[in-house]
Amino acid sequence: MGSARNRQIVADRLAGESYAMITERHGLSRRRAEKIVQQHEQQVQQVSMHPVYQHVGIRAINCLRKAGVNPEDIDAISQYSRESLLCLPNFGHTSLAQLEAYLHLMGRALLGRGHYARATKTRSSTGCSDYRERFLAR
Repeated sequence: MGSARNRQIVADRLAGESYAMITERHGLSRRRAEKIVQQHEQQVQQVSMHPVYQHVGIRAINCLRKAGVNPEDIDAISQYSRESLLCLPNFGHTSLAQLEAYLHLMGRALLGRGHYARATKTRSSTGCSDYRERFLAR
């Protein structure tokens, strides 16, 4: 829910405006306005439910989801190495640091405590496609 219009729709609804007023003001269907508000409510509920959403950035969470890994499953996440995570598209050192800090809080760690320099070298080499294939095959 990144657009200013969507944020305004949610704000209007939280302020007590009816869907009829919202749809008239923003020029969209009632169904679409309801969907925007529902998506916001789901995001709020999701963030408040599990601690991973408070400690790990949305980019890292989305990268894990896109790779088919449930970000709430600590056991599944801790089975991967730094190198295999860094090979995921858009998963960089900041995402890795956030994920490792979260796992540390939970008393877990990633496999293979390699160094960031080694992970950077692996990412730029052709071996990254091998990691990506193995990661997605799990």
